[in-house]
Amino acid sequence: MKKEAFHFEIKDLLTQFIAAFDDVVIKRHNKQRQAKQEIEVRYVFAPKQRVMFDIINKAQNLTLPVVSVDLSSISRDESRVFNKLTPSSIPTQSSSYSNDTFSQFLMPVPVNLEVNMSILARYMSDVDQIISNFVPYTNPY
Repeated sequence: MKKEAFHFEIKDLLTQFIAAFDDVVIKRHNKQRQAKQEIEVRYVFAPKQRVMFDIINKAQNLTLPVVSVDLSSISRDESRVFNKLTPSSIPTQSSSYSNDTFSQFLMPVPVNLEVNMSILARYMSDVDQIISNFVPYTNPY
């Protein structure tokens, strides 16, 4: 293949996925349930094994809590394939819309990206707070 079809879509989608959840702040409470400490959760794009290595490393580059996001698979979605042969017509940027100002593009290939998200924390209450920050806002449909 002499033409490069890479347009950074997968990288941009993963960046947007992480950015959607990246502003999570958890709180540590005392016995009277008053917030004593606020901690920002770090999100990293790396497998869980790499994050564990960085935590136990002598340099201590990462501290808990941390959420690791990893791309686990890419697959073609047959259920979203339609209009396989007919290219779509998109008008080009022109002042007049005659028949020769349309560009022909083939239909894109629909793919599914599967993402693994691992939450690593010292306390279970930290994990509960992290989960409660994004679960109510995601919809399986």
